[in-house]
Amino acid sequence: MILDKTIAARLRLVLLACGMFMGAGAAAQDQVPTDKAAVLFGARESVQDISLSPSGNKIAFISAGPGNSEVLNLIDFGGAAQIVKFFAQTDVFTDLDWCRWAACS
Repeated sequence: MILDKTIAARLRLVLLACGMFMGAGAAAQDQVPTDKAAVLFGARESVQDISLSPSGNKIAFISAGPGNSEVLNLIDFGGAAQIVKFFAQTDVFTDLDWCRWAACS
């Protein structure tokens, strides 16, 4: 009877280990190739910051511009709901990295 419990415990352990190895193999297949991962790692974010106006009718967001620039964009949902480029920061030594609403008008 004790032998049966020991064998059952060992069998469970072996099955658990097999399941872990099978899961690791499936995860390895989903990995991004190294060259593509390097490009994705070095890419700039599409949206660096976003802010909803107090009224909820407008959104301001900062996106990556050409080169090292950042662009502040606005969307007015009360109007045409199109992206309007409001301001562009092109200086290499400064970054436009956050946006907030002072008041809603």
